[in-house]
Formats: sequence, C-alpha cells, structure tokens
Amino acid sequence: MPTRKTPKLPPPIALIDEALNPQGLTVRAMLSRLRCHNPGCNCHFLSGKVHCPCSRHKDRTPSFSITQRPEGIVAECHTRFQVYAETMDCKPEGLQAALAKMLASSAKIEIPEVEPKGTFYDWDAATRHGYRGLDRRCVYQVGRLGEGSELEIRARRHDPDHNPIYNLDGVVPILYQLLHLRKAQLVIVCDNERAADVLNKDLYPTYLSPGIVATTTMEGAAHLHRTDLSPLFGKELFFFPSEDGGQHLYANALIQALDGRAKVRIIEVPDRGVGGDYTHFRAAGHTLKEAIALIHAVR
Repeated sequence: MPTRKTPKLPPPIALIDEALNPQGLTVRAMLSRLRCHNPGCNCHFLSGKVHCPCSRHKDRTPSFSITQRPEGIVAECHTRFQVYAETMDCKPEGLQAALAKMLASSAKIEIPEVEPKGTFYDWDAATRHGYRGLDRRCVYQVGRLGEGSELEIRARRHDPDHNPIYNLDGVVPILYQLLHLRKAQLVIVCDNERAADVLNKDLYPTYLSPGIVATTTMEGAAHLHRTDLSPLFGKELFFFPSEDGGQHLYANALIQALDGRAKVRIIEVPDRGVGGDYTHFRAAGHTLKEAIALIHAVR
C-alpha cells in the first residue's frame, strides 16, 4: 500500500504595517526583542532567524524571521512542522496578534530549557545516536560533531512532550543497541557509536554473523562506572579498539568494570591509522570476513 506523503504548506506570513508597528521599529530592533537570554543559542548566530513569538509555539530552535521586502516588513514562521502550524496559532492573524504583544513590550522573549552551554551546539548538524531501552523507547541521544581534536560529544533526552532536556540527571547510562544484546552470544565492543553502527550494518545482512552484535558505551570509558553493564555478564566479548598508542585504555577500563563477570579479548587490528576504529579499518579496504577472522584468531 503506498504511503501518504505529508503535504508541505507554505510558511505562515504576516505583514507588519504601521498600525502593528506604531513606534516605527526597524527590523534589527524587532529581531533583538526575539532573541533569548542564552548567548549560546542559535538566535544569536543565524542571520534573521529568531524565536517565534506565538505563545503556543515553543520555538526552542529559532525558526522565525523578519525581513524587509518591497511590499513592507514581513514576518514568517519557518517551522519544519508546517502541517501543525495551524494548531500553534502561527496563522497570519495569530502572528499579528503575537507580534503586536511583542512590539508593545521591551522585554526579551523567554525560551525555557535552552542549551546551557556557553557555545552553541548544532544538533541538526551532529550525527545523533539513540540509546534505546528494552521497550524500544529512546532513553537519550548522543551527538557527535566534528572530527579528531575538534570532536564535540554531548547528550540530551526528551520529556513526555518531546521537548529536549540537555542533561542526563537521574538517568542510568545503558549500552548501545541494548535490545539486540539479549540474544547475542558474541559481542563486539567498539570505541564509539559510529564504529558500532558501521559494524552492525555489515553484520546484519550476512550469514557469517549469527548472534553477533556490536555495542559501545556513552563517551567510551568516561561513564563506565555509572553504566549498567549487566547485559554483558556471561557473554563472550571482543574489543575492537581505536589507536591509542597501544594502551587500550577503554578496553582496560571495561575489563576492570566487569570485574571478571565477562571475558574480554582485545582484537589486534592492522592498518587502522592514528585514531582509527572499525570505520578506518573498512576504509583501508578490509572486509567483514577479515574482521571475523581476526576475532577467531584471538578466541
């Protein structure tokens, strides 16, 4: 049965005329009132994109613009969920009412639960990895932005209304791909989520790998002391390391945290390069069959 595509609606537009703007504020002055108090928020960096003033639109990711056009000053709400704009009062008349209230006040817009960091972290540009529980619900996300020394890793979760919360207070970290670990007999521990995803993608369609799954923990060894490692107890574990000068810091920390409840073997992998993991192993021209052979070599 063909799937129905969600229709894309044009962004709601409102014209800011003299009646709506009796003070004659400039576009720049209007935009300044729609920037929140957090200096690390996107509204302070993107040209013309600020927070929507509509009360029912909790615009935590700036999607509102005010621009000067030949016909006058125009306000637009560019929310990605255009179909729901009607229910968020972002229709032209709703925008005009919200703008009238905003222009009558000199206070800045209040946006709850913005990112607490001093610098903006672009979650849209980051590679996001969801850590799902046994009920298949996403417990939290880990974002990876940049490479090498520029790599930034952050985590967030969502409340029942799907509003982002930029901390993991009270959350016990879990293993990546937890649901698939239940039936796995052989577990390959990777250095990060990206390497685990690439390895699992290689493992999934092949007959070479029944009962094998790749996993990792959030930020490697950083949160091992808080992570629930019980799904690994009694399983056969193989660590596919990155290049850390031969010290195997993450592997040794995992061995210590498991305290003999699972045996961990370290795979010796050639041609990974500095900072290499399974993704670099594959990029060097090696195959999944070679990786499986390396596992059997240390069993």
